Amino acid sequence: MTIAIAVLCGLVAVNFAALYWLSVRENLAIGEYAQFLLMNPESYADRRRKFLEYLGTTANKKSAKRATDAAKVLARIARNMHPQLLVANVSSRNTIAGK
Repeated sequence: MTIAIAVLCGLVAVNFAALYWLSVRENLAIGEYAQFLLMNPESYADRRRKFLEYLGTTANKKSAKRATDAAKVLARIARNMHPQLLVANVSSRNTIAGK
C-alpha cells in the first residue's frame, strides 16, 4: 500500500511539473508575441483586424466562453509563431538598441 501511495504521489508531482513547464513556455511565447506586435505596428494592425474578424464569428457564444476561446486562440498563435517571433524580436531589439 505504501508503494502505491508513493507511486501515485510521484505521478502527481510529474504531472504538476509538466503543467508548470507548459505554462512557462506558453507565457514566454505570449510575451514574445506581444513584443513583436509592439515593435511592428504594421503587423499589429493586420493582426488586430484578423482578431476582430475572429471575434465577429463568435456572436452565438456567451461572453465567458468567448473570452476563454479568445485566450486559447491567442496562446495557440503565439506558440505556433514562437520560433519565427523569437528571431524577428532578437533582430528588432538589437536594431532598437543600436547594436
